[in-house]
Amino acid sequence: RLDQARQARQAALAEGASVFQKVLETEFSDEATEDWREIPAGELFEIVSGQANPLDPQFKHLPYLGPEHVESGTGRIIGERVSVEKLEMKSGKYIFSPEHVVYSKIRPALRKVCLPDYHGLCSADMYALKPKDSEVTREFLLFLLLAPPFSQYAVEKSDRNAMPKINQQALFGFTFRVPKKPEQKRIAKLLLALRGKLDELQRLQREVAAELASFTPALLAKAFRGEL
Repeated sequence: RLDQARQARQAALAEGASVFQKVLETEFSDEATEDWREIPAGELFEIVSGQANPLDPQFKHLPYLGPEHVESGTGRIIGERVSVEKLEMKSGKYIFSPEHVVYSKIRPALRKVCLPDYHGLCSADMYALKPKDSEVTREFLLFLLLAPPFSQYAVEKSDRNAMPKINQQALFGFTFRVPKKPEQKRIAKLLLALRGKLDELQRLQREVAAELASFTPALLAKAFRGEL
């Protein structure tokens, strides 16, 4: 019965993730975007330049964000926040803030991009992008980078080596289709709400798993026999 409950929770999560991806694909399909403006990447955002030294006293207490801290395909940040000092990092990193969208340039097929709500230092394998407010909202840019049109382009243009990555020239070579601000906000609100449902499912799954783990086998046996 425990296995059945666990499988049911996993199936619900998988179904929720599938719905999120299907809606993302639908909202950015050729049919849905055919009337949108075409805007080159360079007119939508800037890339943070100049690396920060994690040993510098003004930066060493900032948390580190790497590709491993971003869930594939959803834009969710995962894992603990740990300072670059505690991680004993020495190589240059890029500064980011709640104004930026952070995109992983390595293994673009994994579609790792996020909206941090804090100041920190990200891996040199990531781009900290500053959206141009006149053209695009920060939330909508997240989904532009997650959606199939750009994701497929990024995979095609990535360097063909052991660690595929998309360089700045290729990134700025893409032209996005972008709607007006009200439509941007509608789409972003919809997708963020769906992702919020996934977050809630995951939270409930963790809580139930923790509660079950607190029971001894004997107590579980009694519970299923209706003796408690």
